[in-house]
Amino acid sequence: MKTHIIATLISVAAILLLYVLVKRIFFPQKRHAWYIRRAQQIYRRINDGTSTYTDAQLIQYLRHINPYVFEELLLYAFQRKGFKVVHNRYYSGDGGVDGHVIIDGKRIPIQAKRYRSYIKRNHVAAFTLVVNIRKVPFGFFIHTGRTGKSGYDPSYEKVRIISGSKLIDLLTDRGDYPRWLSKYKPS
Repeated sequence: MKTHIIATLISVAAILLLYVLVKRIFFPQKRHAWYIRRAQQIYRRINDGTSTYTDAQLIQYLRHINPYVFEELLLYAFQRKGFKVVHNRYYSGDGGVDGHVIIDGKRIPIQAKRYRSYIKRNHVAAFTLVVNIRKVPFGFFIHTGRTGKSGYDPSYEKVRIISGSKLIDLLTDRGDYPRWLSKYKPS
């Protein structure tokens, strides 16, 4: 009797595992679409005029949202600023690139990181390597933490670090076009 129950439980567990794997492999679109919708909702909430977030509170809030929603939020913000963006088909196994912004006809990679403290130098170095391998002019390393002098190295010249007030400028529709973003502005 016990053997029969154990066999049944194992069979049910195997079927559930198979179902989850099939769903994740063959139908990732639903999850992907949900992340995009959630990012758009957050963007609208930030910019609807009723948000009472200070800049520091907004950064703190961003540190706690789903990391995939954060990636999609950044892409949506670039899109709202007039850029074309390219979403990844999958979130894991992305080769260190969380999406692309089209600037001057080139796919500029984006790396999104939700940090609570200082950025990790090895993350910036790894992203620099990705940018160099892809032979693009530069890449955006966008994060919610602190950069500090120890997080940046002159060899990272192809990496544009976006955080703090630049990140707030990207995510908000306050007045003028962000000055730091103007040099990339689509025509």
